[in-house]
Amino acid sequence: MVLLLLCIKLEEMENVESVSLPANVTYTMTIKNATSDDTREDVVIDPAEVHDLEGSRGTANFRIKFDKSSKHQAYLNVEAVKGVTRAITADDANEFVPVMGFECRGLDLVSYKPDVFIVKSKGGATFEADLSEGEWADFDEKLGESVSIMGISSEFRTHKRFEPADVQFGTQCNGTRGEEVCFGGVARQVSAINAARAAAARRGVDTLVLHAGDQYTGTLYDAVFTKKGQQIAADFLRLMGVQAFTLGNHELSRQSLTALPGAHDAAAQFDNGATGAAGLEGFIRSVNGSFPVLSCNLDTSGEPALAGLVQRFALLPLQHSNVTVGVVGLTSVETPETSNPGATVKFLPYADTLRGWGGDARAAGADLVGALTHIGFDGDQALAASPAAAGVDLIVGGHTHSFLYSGAPPPLLVDPPTNETAAVEGEFPTWATNGSKRIPVVQAMYGSRYLGVLNTTWAADGSSDGSMRLEGAIGAPLLLGGRNSTNYVPDDPVAAARLAELQGPLADYTSQVVGEAATTLDGERIDIRNRETNLGNAMCDAILAYAQRHTGLLGGSNADRPAVCLLNGGVFRASIPAGNVTQGDCLAVTPYGNWFVAKAVDAPTLAAALNNGLSGWTGNVSAQGRFPQIGGALRAAFDPVNQPNTSRLVGAELRLANGSTVPLSSYGGEILLLSTDYVLGGGDFYTMFKDRPVVFDSSKPLNEILAEQFQQASPLEAATDGRLANCAEASGAPLCGGQAARPTRRRRLRA
Repeated sequence: MVLLLLCIKLEEMENVESVSLPANVTYTMTIKNATSDDTREDVVIDPAEVHDLEGSRGTANFRIKFDKSSKHQAYLNVEAVKGVTRAITADDANEFVPVMGFECRGLDLVSYKPDVFIVKSKGGATFEADLSEGEWADFDEKLGESVSIMGISSEFRTHKRFEPADVQFGTQCNGTRGEEVCFGGVARQVSAINAARAAAARRGVDTLVLHAGDQYTGTLYDAVFTKKGQQIAADFLRLMGVQAFTLGNHELSRQSLTALPGAHDAAAQFDNGATGAAGLEGFIRSVNGSFPVLSCNLDTSGEPALAGLVQRFALLPLQHSNVTVGVVGLTSVETPETSNPGATVKFLPYADTLRGWGGDARAAGADLVGALTHIGFDGDQALAASPAAAGVDLIVGGHTHSFLYSGAPPPLLVDPPTNETAAVEGEFPTWATNGSKRIPVVQAMYGSRYLGVLNTTWAADGSSDGSMRLEGAIGAPLLLGGRNSTNYVPDDPVAAARLAELQGPLADYTSQVVGEAATTLDGERIDIRNRETNLGNAMCDAILAYAQRHTGLLGGSNADRPAVCLLNGGVFRASIPAGNVTQGDCLAVTPYGNWFVAKAVDAPTLAAALNNGLSGWTGNVSAQGRFPQIGGALRAAFDPVNQPNTSRLVGAELRLANGSTVPLSSYGGEILLLSTDYVLGGGDFYTMFKDRPVVFDSSKPLNEILAEQFQQASPLEAATDGRLANCAEASGAPLCGGQAARPTRRRRLRA
């Protein structure tokens, strides 16, 4: 969806204090079909009207079928944008001001016919001003002068945010209730951090803002802007006032390390202080002077793009307490399996590097030492209890998205009452014993739903070097909710305004309609990482169709070789609603830039890969990104209840060129595996693929392949067809009595 802002310019205002929309406002518009020249004039849009959308649980303030014979309906919702839309004041004379937002799908807003506005005069009088004729005048008796507006014009501008997320961590946050029922987003993060910093300053208390990584890639904004040299993540981290940042595994995608060709030229069109380098190198250089980028266990000396840029630790002086905090960064040693850092970046053991660089931070003047990590909650706890952390006072972590909370977390939504969907993995903070002291460990889930807030107290430990000791730590994750949440946090106006500046190039690309989805394509995290979904099927089908159209991989001399698609669930980041589908929709589904690659494998390797993927199943939102979505000649079944985690595959078969099927365990030939650079490079623990020979490297991103499929086959029909059966839910599925390539013994679970 595209959010359009109705912007009004008033001319020659006399004795006008402010101009606003009335409470019962309606909008008379000319609208246009987003996919054709079909235009409708004098359409009245009433924000008080609420219509159910066909084939969806959503609602809209206005809906229309431009083509009565089509299943597609276009619609919009009227939405005030916090910190952006507002009343017009006397200071705004002859300037366009955004007064209201319109979330549009399948239609464009062409023009607006002005009607009645509420005018407040400088004398305090209030008027209903009819501006339908383009001008208005009246007399303020108290002021003894006329009040007038002698000209009005309007235009529509685009606006879109780093998306908040809904209760299930999905992206269905559009419409009139998006502000109420969704959580997080960068504007709320900035707002909450600024409020906490101001409250602490009033008490004479220091504030330290730390970020544990995975911010640089993975959003629609990054995919559109970062590759052109504009460092979106850096801009917003600066607005948050981040004081130290640790590299996460997603910062270290091979595509993101260095500047892309032409990036310096592309960056010149943006005035954001970026260096123009399009990769991680550019990100680090652009924040230089604002905050340090850390990781003490990375050896980047062999990577020219990063050599000398990543700091091992940083010294952060605190103004009120007159102490210096040393912050040491750590990045997951599993990054080669969960990202694409390449062979030039080396990952060193946590214990050795933390012990050494933590000691160096002390020697350089740190009174306290904190570890800012992206290694996961279990790793944090193990490290905190190890001798390597003897000199560490605090661990702030990330990577596993762990939800820590002391006691029962409050409900998310007020109406209807809705509880947190993520399981609590430990207390906030979780304490680890290390010799004679205890070290607090904290995380704050992911997706900006919460802001971790930890209040600590310290005292001198009596040592000759003046070091401090931790006396207490208490806190909780702060919910960043909408108006219908149990903790409402409004958007920060500066962050919201900064987002508004980005909309032109974003909208130009993302609003291009590529086709139509006949039904909603399910990419919600809880589904795509636990079961077969129609979006996973559609993506695999799209890759197979692309290979058929553009390569010689299928058919001809290769017709007898089974072609199988396997994707990791973690590559999917959004659903696609039914209706018109845009480039932005496709990019939101796969924002990381992964591309289609094919390799040759054998049956045991494929079976091992399936077991690896199926081990990520949990049945809830904590499921891992390795869970497989499959297609092509492969069908499989798994049992996550009665089988060991590492051997959940209970049946698999291949469809041969003659239409017959053969058990995977019996097939002795070569299999063509269609997947991504990430999975076939060993990502998400698919290490069995890493050394297999590459048959074809397309360099074609998945979002472009999906967009092409919509262009070729709209309206796109997609359904689940049992290609990946869960035997615990459907024991009668054909393959649930079968065997994997390596038979496993069932075990009985004790109650």
